Amino acid sequence: MGIPMLRMIALLALLTTMHCFNNIVLDSMSRRKPNLRPVSVYSEAPRGCFSPGASARILLLPVKGTIMSSNEQNVRDRVSPSQVAAVLEAAGRDKSIKTVLLQIDSPGGSVGASDLIYELIRKAQEKHNYKVYAHIDDLGASGGYYAAMAADYINARPTALVGSIGVIMRGFELTGLLDKSGIKYRTIQTGKNKDTLSPFREMTAEEKAYYQKEVEHSYERFLQIVKTGRKEKISAENLRTIADGRVMNANRARDAGLIDSTDYLEDYIKKIKERESMGSVEVVAYLPAEYSNYSLYDVQIGPPEQLPQIIRDTLRSQFGLFYIWEPYLN
Repeated sequence: MGIPMLRMIALLALLTTMHCFNNIVLDSMSRRKPNLRPVSVYSEAPRGCFSPGASARILLLPVKGTIMSSNEQNVRDRVSPSQVAAVLEAAGRDKSIKTVLLQIDSPGGSVGASDLIYELIRKAQEKHNYKVYAHIDDLGASGGYYAAMAADYINARPTALVGSIGVIMRGFELTGLLDKSGIKYRTIQTGKNKDTLSPFREMTAEEKAYYQKEVEHSYERFLQIVKTGRKEKISAENLRTIADGRVMNANRARDAGLIDSTDYLEDYIKKIKERESMGSVEVVAYLPAEYSNYSLYDVQIGPPEQLPQIIRDTLRSQFGLFYIWEPYLN
C-alpha cells in the first residue's frame, strides 16, 4: 500500500472521528436550555438594563449565520429554530413589546430550519399582535431572505446583498478517487434507491430526474412564501425572472420589489418609530447570560465559540435540501 493511499485512509479516519466528536459535543450542548436575559442595546432614554423613560420597546431578533437544525444551536455562527423559539418565548412575557425587528445576516441554510423559523415568527406575530420589521445587514440570501418574509416591511443596508431565491441539493462524488486508489464500494441494501446520493457511486438519470422534482417542489414553496410576504410589491412574472439563485445589491433589490428601503440600522429604527407612532424607543435583545460583549451591531443568539475552529469546520457540507447561497459552503 503506497504512501498516498495511507494518507487518504488516515484523513478519512480523522474526519470520521472528528465528525463523531463534533456531533457528540454539539448534541450535549443543544440539550442545555438557553439562559436568556433582556439587554437594552439601543435607547433614546438614559442608558440602563431597561430604561424607565422609554415608552415603547422593540425586540431585536437576530437571524445570523447559517440556518440549521437545533442540534447545533449553541454554535455562534449558526442560528436554529430552537434559538428563535427561546427568544420569542422569553420576549412574549414582556407585554410592552409590540414590535419585532429581525436583524438578518445569513446565507440561508436547510429548507426545514428556514421554513420553521419563518413559521415561528409568523405565529408569534399572530399570538402577540406584533408588527414585524426586517433589516438585512451584509447578507439576506436564500433561507435568510425566506425568514424576512415574516416581516411587514423589509430594509437592507445600502451595501447588503439580497436574494438567491432557489433551492440546492448538493454533495460529492468520490468514484474517480476510489478507482485511482483501488478502493471498491460495497453495499447490501433493500430497494434500488436506498443508496441514492451516496458519494461512492454515480447517480443514474432516473435518480437525477426524481430529485430534480423534489428540488422544484421546495422551490415552488419558496416562491409562494415570497408572493405572500411581498404581496403586491412584486409580480409573479417578475419574481420568476429574478428567482434564479442570483444575489443583487440593495438598490437593485429595492427596485425589483424584494425589499422596501435601503437605510442604515439606526436610521431604520427611527423610521419604525415614526411608522408606529412611538414615543421614545428602546431596542431590547434577549441574550445568553454568558454573552457580555454586545452592541446594536453585534447581537448574537448563541454564546461565544465553544468548539475549536478545526472541529467546527469539519464536514460542514451536508446532503439534503437547502435554501442557501452556495458560496457559503458550510
